Amino acid sequence: MDTITFGLFHNQESAENAISELNRNGFLIQDISITMKDQEMAKEIGKTTGAHRAEGLLSGLIGFGLTEEDARICEAKIEAGCVLLGIPITSTEKTVQEILQKHQASQIRSVSRNIR
Repeated sequence: MDTITFGLFHNQESAENAISELNRNGFLIQDISITMKDQEMAKEIGKTTGAHRAEGLLSGLIGFGLTEEDARICEAKIEAGCVLLGIPITSTEKTVQEILQKHQASQIRSVSRNIR
């Protein structure tokens, strides 16, 4: 079973700070996904932090296990300028959620799906 935690940030700086802290806590930056309205900026953040830019947002979120309602909320907030991070979880979900909260993330959700 794969689990991923999502968190929305109201500004780029908070998202970048969360990525840095996640890395200091042992999370692989290249496993972290970043999505934002400005795709060029997302690409630039990916270059500076090592996070990768996610594509196909709505269908990807629903496909991973977010409800359609939560996925639409995320999509609307991204269109309004928020930054979405997705962090794969092994056994430290609480740590990820605490770091996201520390950096003012909202709409924090952890979802799981079975991979066959």
